Amino acid sequence: MINISPINNKMDDCLYGSILTVISKWRSIDIEMVGADAWGFEFTRPCSAGAAGDLGLIWNRVHAFQCDSWKSMETYYGVKVVWNYTETREESLSIIEYELKNSRPVLTYLNSCYCPWHPRRNEENMHFCLITGIDEENQVFYCDDPSLDIYNEVLPIGLFKQGCGPCITFQKSVVYSRTVDWRDVVGSALNRLGSGESGAFYAMRQLAKELEDEIKNCLDMPFWLEKPIPVVINVNLLQKGRIYFAITLNYLAQQYRIRSLLPIAERLVEVAKKWNSISFMVFKARLNQEDRATLMKIPAKIIEIADFEEETAMKLARVLNS
Repeated sequence: MINISPINNKMDDCLYGSILTVISKWRSIDIEMVGADAWGFEFTRPCSAGAAGDLGLIWNRVHAFQCDSWKSMETYYGVKVVWNYTETREESLSIIEYELKNSRPVLTYLNSCYCPWHPRRNEENMHFCLITGIDEENQVFYCDDPSLDIYNEVLPIGLFKQGCGPCITFQKSVVYSRTVDWRDVVGSALNRLGSGESGAFYAMRQLAKELEDEIKNCLDMPFWLEKPIPVVINVNLLQKGRIYFAITLNYLAQQYRIRSLLPIAERLVEVAKKWNSISFMVFKARLNQEDRATLMKIPAKIIEIADFEEETAMKLARVLNS
């Protein structure tokens, strides 16, 4: 088993708390810069006909964090964070076993329904915990859960298979820089969001359009309403990403006395709440499957969010160019 020391996590969050716990094994960290690359959105194209699994489903094509979204971990802390989206549970198990054999913990998504120690295990919630060891004979993982202050807890591999999602692996880099230029951080964030048909806000509107078309054309309820885990995962990650970047902007505002960044951070916290409302709409419609009116509000809400985020990005660009 890999021994990991708990840290004081100001973010009080299962995802970043676990990431920070791993990074702190190797580096001395100031956590405020961890969210430097967390504001993002990607909506990938549908899988080709006959593709394995359900990766072509709408909410499985939403990615809160793009391929380079965790580059700040490597830039500022010298730890490469890799998200692994797998098509089978066996593929996830192979990744975990390989990492543990190399003395590296693995951070995994685990629906709270399948997390034996979670206080809300009777509900479907997004949760992340660290896998630090395996007992192959008894078919259990050993887990640390820094956000709940729980360590060396047992997770049956059978439960893991039922509730797991993407897993995150860590690689230590040799070279990294602790020099921070606030203009570089802000400029990188804006470049990552992009513009036009290749940008994040266009992608949000595309998601809204496809959701609206599916709801209109579906005689019953959409499949993602019956199995809402991808919605729960991605909406929560979108919410978290905005909060994390807001923390970074607040930090930069204080460090470099750029007070004009503070209202931008406030808007990001506000839009995080807007993303969270999507989950409430989904569960409300799921409880009352005749409530198509609530379903139809979801695409409209995403359009509202896209407009709000695009305006926020424009305000941030003006700060950068001032």
